[in-house]
Amino acid sequence: MGIADEVNIPLLDDVEWDGIVGLSYPNNKIKNQHVDPLFDNMIKQHTLTQRGLRDVFGYVMSRQGGSLSFEEADKAHYKGQFIHA
Repeated sequence: MGIADEVNIPLLDDVEWDGIVGLSYPNNKIKNQHVDPLFDNMIKQHTLTQRGLRDVFGYVMSRQGGSLSFEEADKAHYKGQFIHA
């Protein structure tokens, strides 16, 4: 993963950025442009479930770095019981 300092893609000029790597809920502005967030596309295409995985993701952001995991949250980054909402 990386961070872009500049993005020069005309389709994205009018997109209201709302989330991390497309993991947010779809908003009306991008829905009208027929653009789905990344995780919504993964669910529609059964990217995880066809591999026997659950449609779940977890992410960590900190000054020491970050990570994105699919199927479950990385237990190395939290303590205690994890409740799915």
